[in-house]
Amino acid sequence: MSFDLVDIIPRDVRFTFEPRKQSSCSIRLANKSDKCVAFKVKTTNPKKYSVRPNVGIFSPKASRDFTSNILVTTYYLVLIVM
Repeated sequence: MSFDLVDIIPRDVRFTFEPRKQSSCSIRLANKSDKCVAFKVKTTNPKKYSVRPNVGIFSPKASRDFTSNILVTTYYLVLIVM
């Protein structure tokens, strides 16, 4: 998969899984382009998984850190609009 507009660091997000306990990790989204980029992070199960901030716009060459919280194993999708 090509990431011409952004870098997602780390590419593989891993959580320590413990039943009925919340686990967190940090994700960095970095804009590689010379234009503003809008983003939205979507989840397959919003009641058990959250990302903050989950929407926004950031400037050229800027980056933003996210905190991901999970209660069960799930997947997420990052949508990028230029």
